Amino acid sequence: MPDSLNKTPQIRSNQPSQSIQANQQLQSSSAIYPDQPDRSPQGTPQSIIHPITAQSFAIIDQEIGEHSFTAAEYAIVRRVIHTTADFEFKNLIKFTPNAIENGIKALKSGQPIVVDVGMVKQGITGLVNKTFGNEVINALDYADLTNPSSDVDLDLDLDLDRDKSLHDQGQYGDRVDVSPEVTSTKNKLIAEAPSLDLTGAERLSKKNHIKPQTTRSGRGMYICAKQHPDAIFVVGNAPTALLSLCRLAQRDPSFKPSLVIGVPVGFVSVVESKMLLTTSRLSHIRSDQRKGGSPVAAAILNALITLAW
Repeated sequence: MPDSLNKTPQIRSNQPSQSIQANQQLQSSSAIYPDQPDRSPQGTPQSIIHPITAQSFAIIDQEIGEHSFTAAEYAIVRRVIHTTADFEFKNLIKFTPNAIENGIKALKSGQPIVVDVGMVKQGITGLVNKTFGNEVINALDYADLTNPSSDVDLDLDLDLDRDKSLHDQGQYGDRVDVSPEVTSTKNKLIAEAPSLDLTGAERLSKKNHIKPQTTRSGRGMYICAKQHPDAIFVVGNAPTALLSLCRLAQRDPSFKPSLVIGVPVGFVSVVESKMLLTTSRLSHIRSDQRKGGSPVAAAILNALITLAW
């Protein structure tokens, strides 16, 4: 007789798993936020989730294993895992205290949502329009709208001069490029945040002589942050956009966004930008290491909307 037939069958406990218990909590928004009354069936979080998505969530509940997330945090992490089919995000998604509550308050109060690229906007606009109707702003649309005499450009000039000084002092690996071509296209530029004392993979970027770059995403995000300092900021692609927010927070104590979702993806400046966010005073949700992306950013924001609605 095969050995497999001699094995004692495992008996499954009838006690709900931690993830299933969290899912049961999510059935009522008042279970997470007691001051918020239960909605009608058309207004509950589950009513804006597609049945196939709900089935996928149930599979994730069974497979994710033990965790220490609150019910609200788990709803966000589960949405990211559903979007990516990657359970590693269980260990990568991090929350600062009150980040979810701050995001929900901002959604309900009508604060704008500023995104770094069009793909994030496409991923959230449908649910935003069905629920709170917040304005969704693509930072790239603002990258070229200022003139040399504007306050934003003066700030950018100071940042570029500061970066040059830091390079001259040896605080960057290479001197910033201030060639005539860069100067002539100043309206499209924004300097990255100061480099950090990094280790491991992050130090490799310095070894490979990666220079601080200036990008339209970074510039556009800087401008939007100046115009909408209380907004929700969602970065799913460009680390320079996240660096712009962190740099502004360092320089301007009055810059207090409702929430920053920082999940850029890639190899250049990504980890550095997330480390700077980690050490900042900004209320945020982030993904550690190199993983992230526009779908992840949209998933987090959509999960927040679902919790808030």
